[in-house]
Amino acid sequence: MTPPALPQTIRPTLIAAALALLAHGAQAQTASSNATSQAPANQQADSTPQLPSVGVKAKAGNGVTPGKITATTKGESNPLTTPQSITVITRELMESRQDKTLVDAVSGVAGVVAGERGNRGFDDIGIRGQVFGQEKYVDGLNTVRQGYVPAEEIFGAERIEILKGPASLLYGNVRPGGMVNVVSKRPKAEAFSELGATVGSYGYRQLTADLSRPLSDDARSAFRVVALTNDSDDVVDHVFFKTSYIAPSLRLALGDRTDLTLLTSYQEREWVRLQGLPPKGTVLPNINGRVARSFFAGEPGFGNNEFSRTRIGYELSHRFNDTWSLQQNFRWDDYVLKQRASAFLESLGTDERTQSRTGNIQNDDYRTVALDTYVNGKIDSALGRHDLTVGLDLNDKSGRLTSQSCTTADMGAIDLFKPVYGRSIQCTGSLADNTQDIQATGLYARDRLSLGNDMHLSAGLRHDRVSTRTFNNITSRVGGDSKDSATTGMLGLSWEVAKGIAPYASWANSFVPVSGTDFSGNAFKPETGQQLEAGVKFERDGGRQVASIAVYDLKRQNVTTNDPAHSGFNLQQGEHHSQGLELELAAELRSGWSMTAAYAYTDAVVSKSNASRRVNGITLYEQGSTVVNVPRHSANLWGVYKIKSGSLSGLGFGLGLRHMSERTGYAYDFTIPGYTVFDAAIMYQGNGWRAALNVRNLADKTIYGGALSNNVVTLGEVRQVRLNVVYEF
Repeated sequence: MTPPALPQTIRPTLIAAALALLAHGAQAQTASSNATSQAPANQQADSTPQLPSVGVKAKAGNGVTPGKITATTKGESNPLTTPQSITVITRELMESRQDKTLVDAVSGVAGVVAGERGNRGFDDIGIRGQVFGQEKYVDGLNTVRQGYVPAEEIFGAERIEILKGPASLLYGNVRPGGMVNVVSKRPKAEAFSELGATVGSYGYRQLTADLSRPLSDDARSAFRVVALTNDSDDVVDHVFFKTSYIAPSLRLALGDRTDLTLLTSYQEREWVRLQGLPPKGTVLPNINGRVARSFFAGEPGFGNNEFSRTRIGYELSHRFNDTWSLQQNFRWDDYVLKQRASAFLESLGTDERTQSRTGNIQNDDYRTVALDTYVNGKIDSALGRHDLTVGLDLNDKSGRLTSQSCTTADMGAIDLFKPVYGRSIQCTGSLADNTQDIQATGLYARDRLSLGNDMHLSAGLRHDRVSTRTFNNITSRVGGDSKDSATTGMLGLSWEVAKGIAPYASWANSFVPVSGTDFSGNAFKPETGQQLEAGVKFERDGGRQVASIAVYDLKRQNVTTNDPAHSGFNLQQGEHHSQGLELELAAELRSGWSMTAAYAYTDAVVSKSNASRRVNGITLYEQGSTVVNVPRHSANLWGVYKIKSGSLSGLGFGLGLRHMSERTGYAYDFTIPGYTVFDAAIMYQGNGWRAALNVRNLADKTIYGGALSNNVVTLGEVRQVRLNVVYEF
């Protein structure tokens, strides 16, 4: 099922191959540019075909404003009149902030909480007070395994889209908070080459390459190669990260009406996983003082995490005529993850300086094949013009997960203030070995009806069938076999009451299968969710300035909680209820200023639960408590000023802030303190090159990402200084 692992020499080889392509491509720069200039006058500069996941219209400009791209799900539409909250993070915005991870990129979006589990090499993201599970997509297709898959490489992303609220109508089993869709870089009509280098704090070193060339006079056929390699240490002792990534893509014109884009990528990662810090000595007082931010809870010799991933897919677009088209999105996705989770901090000794540890060893080998096919068309009726979408979504996942726990006796205790390493660890805990197969089929239909020029009604239904089978390879028995089905949908109305002002309202629901059984052996029911949302969207100056106000009421049901009568088992008696207000602004002013701003008020509580625990003789109930790691208030601001004329033309400055209020929750006996940090940047666009110096967390304030348990808090981002230089040719 899994292709042989590539040798370790792949890291320098990837960049060497990309550099060779760049050198060869530079010789053809003039000829390619001339061919592009001779294209028909009505052809756009970027002739990328419509994506199966999102319809796109790009406009000229520096692109630091998310509102400059029109995006909805699976079909071209005006975002002003779309009755759903959607935020788009452009490539230009990511570059201006020097975002290096998906967590960096989405942290500035209203209603999104990212990085609550710290710098562990994963994408930890929650939306509208709900947990983040499998709601991370790439090019409209799921990124395979449910849970924590190693972080997505966003240097290969053209943009990132966050769809808030239930998205089951078009994407099936998605939790109600929303989803993140990473849109890959694709071949462009114009020829270009870029070679970049970045150096920064804690030994950060990175090389990047990006090359695109047209292959035909009309530029409908083209290829692109994106490559990256980086290496970094961390503020925490013994922690490091290494990444290699290459993503070749090819667009082919198969006749006048058909376009095929091949999308491939290969990624390798190696890192030591960071587990966190103890509450006492960080967010709580410790009789021995503060625990250093550099404290490493694991064993340096225990082993590294290793990850490799191969993706091969295509996007096919066929236009039957001016009103009907077919889109098909396919991907084969295979990854291998070997984890040695070092150590989890457990109970703290009475001396408040020695803490016991556990750990685990885990191997995850997973593969998915996904195929999404849909037809878009327009018809007229007595009611108005109908924009129809009808599709079939197929998904086949299979994988084997083995894990073995390392007990307290295996790991031993550690001194928080004077750690001594070198323990030889022989994991003797329980062993698990399971193979899981998931097959899912979804049939969906949507109608967007234009009632005149100003009012738009959206409605749709989807029916899903999901079959899950888990086989225990140790006992040679089926550990779980379930078949779930559900019908979900949405209904929304938008009305442009004046030019650039559109109130809207919508309702949608969701469904997610849940693995496992209760004490009696009954399979868990799928989680369900419902949301009511209303708001107003604003747009002016051709989309150069956009803003939105949204309020919502969201419920997630059939949440698993601990079974008080049977230790180690769960019941489905939980419900989470989120209500909130979100404000977003994105503006690009002709004076050289651009700005993105976001604020969210999130009231996320556990509305139903049977869980309780005793603390200092007092019974605490989960019902009525705040959902863990969800702040009540969050705000983000990022502004850039670029000088457009004079001797300093090309020089720019950036300044921003990130604020999060304190977080509490039933699961732990402390509060994660709130924070406000500042970011800054100086950038310059020269003739054929550009450079940027960015500082994140300017004052190096100690902040905490969240909590994993009563024994662990996670360290947030420390000050990061990075200098990036890109040569364009």
